[in-house]
Amino acid sequence: MAISTEGEVSVYSGLDVEGADNWSLQGVYFSGAPIGRRAAVRKGGDVLILTEFGGVYMTDLLKSTKVNPTENNDFKYIQQLISVSISLTRNRFGWQPFVFPAANMLMVNIPATNTTDYQFVMNDITKAWSEFIGYNANCWELHNQLPFFGSFGAVYRAWEGTTDDGSIDPTTGEITQGAAINAEVQTTFSYFDSLGLQKHYKMVRPTILSRGDFSFNFSVNTDFVFDSPLAPASFSFRNPGRWDEAVWDDAVWEGGLNTYKSWQAVTGIGTAASIRLLLRSGQETYWASTDWVYEVGGIM
Repeated sequence: MAISTEGEVSVYSGLDVEGADNWSLQGVYFSGAPIGRRAAVRKGGDVLILTEFGGVYMTDLLKSTKVNPTENNDFKYIQQLISVSISLTRNRFGWQPFVFPAANMLMVNIPATNTTDYQFVMNDITKAWSEFIGYNANCWELHNQLPFFGSFGAVYRAWEGTTDDGSIDPTTGEITQGAAINAEVQTTFSYFDSLGLQKHYKMVRPTILSRGDFSFNFSVNTDFVFDSPLAPASFSFRNPGRWDEAVWDDAVWEGGLNTYKSWQAVTGIGTAASIRLLLRSGQETYWASTDWVYEVGGIM
């Protein structure tokens, strides 16, 4: 397969490119102009191409019945965001799709400026998208099935540990904790099976699982408002002890996941509602579910 700078994808078949008898052109397809030097990546038994139209899969190009190859694929949820980013920074170095199979992760690296990057990241199981900031990556590669990225003057291992910019001494193996990871998320707006009716939202109970300390804050947004709550309070890390090094009575034991679930009073009136949550943690932490208490009213 060959991809031109204008988006023509030529598909060949055969065993030897120098032999005309067993090497032939099978077809030429149009994907849209590729973005960046690393525009294509193998994803399972398919090839994903990052183009000016968004993400295009090779299997969709081969379907003669599909006029728009980007229709109803994984990128439909972020198509507008991808289009805006392409219009702003398509000529900057660093655009790259990247697949991390061990974490069921599909990533699109986007250069924001000449020195900063961010990533749109999809969970390949749920097909949900998020955005990573802090990985200022010029390029990505798998090594021993682990993700590494090249930045300015160094190569870093990504998706390791539960803090940002942690490090391991290559001589002693001593682990230095990095900074807490900050997350912000807003759920899809829900009408709670009462489309068009006003609701008075009174209480919310998020269920959070964590191996250690964390802090969070949240607010309820109604009728497609995207306000953010105040930042969560700061806290100190709980570093687990190391075997043969820590003092027995002073060491902190690493435990399993603990569950936090507590009702919190909220305010909000509207036909649809969403919870927006800020979370800061240096440990493995999950937001598992959310329970609501609300009162249904009328149309007005």
